[in-house]
Amino acid sequence: MIVHGGSLGKTGLRLRLVRAENWNEVDESWKVPENLADSTSNVLDVWVKRSRESEKLTHAFVASVVILITFANVLMGCELDMDAVFNTIKRPVAPAIGFFAQFVIMPVLSYSIAKSVFVSRGLFSMALGLFITGCSPGGGASNFWTLLLDGNVNLSVTMTFISTLASLVMMPFWISICGKEFLQGFSSESKINIPYAKITRSLVSLVLPLLVGVAIKKWRPEWAAKSRKVCCMI
Repeated sequence: MIVHGGSLGKTGLRLRLVRAENWNEVDESWKVPENLADSTSNVLDVWVKRSRESEKLTHAFVASVVILITFANVLMGCELDMDAVFNTIKRPVAPAIGFFAQFVIMPVLSYSIAKSVFVSRGLFSMALGLFITGCSPGGGASNFWTLLLDGNVNLSVTMTFISTLASLVMMPFWISICGKEFLQGFSSESKINIPYAKITRSLVSLVLPLLVGVAIKKWRPEWAAKSRKVCCMI
């Protein structure tokens, strides 16, 4: 059987077995006889992937985005006030609220939606993806929006750092409690692997450019003064 994909993503394929002698190849060759219809709800996940040419373009795009984000993090470090960051850590009211929303409200909410919307329809892959997304830490895009909209950059960067660091513990915690429930549509040997290496790389890619920006602000304040204009241009 050959399946041709028209769009990227995932679809469901349900297979039904019929006897060859009962199959009408002339008049209704694409219809399953009513008396042979199977009421099974098992669905085979079919993934439509990119071609090799589009994968090369994707790698080039990702590389350019990584360079751009690294440069933007350096510029953001030029805007940081380390005294304000330390004061935020000493009185962690706002980070505590963000932690509660990130690792309590979001996992519970994503679990409830995945359970009620996707699991009931047999879409276990979609349910698992939504649940893991709800357990994942927030990205650095919030820092950029905070800077562009004249928000509290020091608080935003602090909360991003705390949530990324805490995800090394909180993601395994939630997945070990609720994640296995979404593996019903997979093999019995399937398990969820926590991307510790990727989370660590994300943390390093955030901290190191910020430290470079802080160093520029300390030793070359005239360069740091121009960072906001450059960041707005990006």
